Amino acid sequence: VLGGAARDIHSTWSGQDVPSYLAGLVDRIAQHPDIEVMLESEVVNASGFVGNFETEVSTADKTRTVAHGVTIIATGGRASDTEEYLYSKSDRVTRWQDLENEPEKLKGAKSVAFIQCVGSREDQRPYCSRICCTASVKQAISIKESDPDTSVFILYRDIRTYGERELLYKKARELGVLFIRYAIDRKPV
Repeated sequence: VLGGAARDIHSTWSGQDVPSYLAGLVDRIAQHPDIEVMLESEVVNASGFVGNFETEVSTADKTRTVAHGVTIIATGGRASDTEEYLYSKSDRVTRWQDLENEPEKLKGAKSVAFIQCVGSREDQRPYCSRICCTASVKQAISIKESDPDTSVFILYRDIRTYGERELLYKKARELGVLFIRYAIDRKPV
């Protein structure tokens, strides 16, 4: 299906409704006369040059050649899995994406800790997703607004709430969310 990781997000950092926006975007793509969506397909060969390509695409039932000037290949996005911090071994450990869809997992929690950069910004995965810090800070604010007595900690290497998102960081601090920095050679235990 179209939508990728956006299907796991209910609202943006500024409160915009992601499912409604995504539904409209998917509908516009599906209705556009110059766009052909080919789900569950594999590119098996491509040749040509800018503005004049021929690509062999294999689907479950056939392979066909498509002549085109432009291609958008959307391989889909999903949250990465990890073995760190008892993820998938303890029901008390989850990802922010899972909390987005199942906030009831925190019902009754007296203390919540978010650990940033798990499995990323390291040799095997050196990049930053640019969404985790903002999503975690947004969820921390929601937790504190729901129950101000809940202790909320964000363990981070670098907080990357850039631009206007910096206001979320400020609000979280004002609500009592504690930010604790760690170094890559001294990860949380």
